Amino acid sequence: MTFSGVQAPPCSVVKCVSVCVVPIDAGGGEFTSIGDFNFTIAPGVADQNFGQIIDLSSFPEATRARLVRFNIKSNHGGDDNFVGLSEVRFNITSESHAR
Repeated sequence: MTFSGVQAPPCSVVKCVSVCVVPIDAGGGEFTSIGDFNFTIAPGVADQNFGQIIDLSSFPEATRARLVRFNIKSNHGGDDNFVGLSEVRFNITSESHAR
């Protein structure tokens, strides 16, 4: 999973996600948290390639994941309850996950 927190001006980068819980579900309707993840604050410029990679293959629970949630716990200091993710991309890293 690749997370990108770039926000083009005039959006405030403090609204980017800071801490996020990631629960996953293999399709049975029961979500299991694989942990809290800390995201680095975005640079706030559109022409800079910025992203963070969370390798889900290191979590045994993620091998059959079909659904992924993002339970946002905090942003980078904004004074309201707004947060944003610019882009999330999932990549299959082996054929065994491509079913």
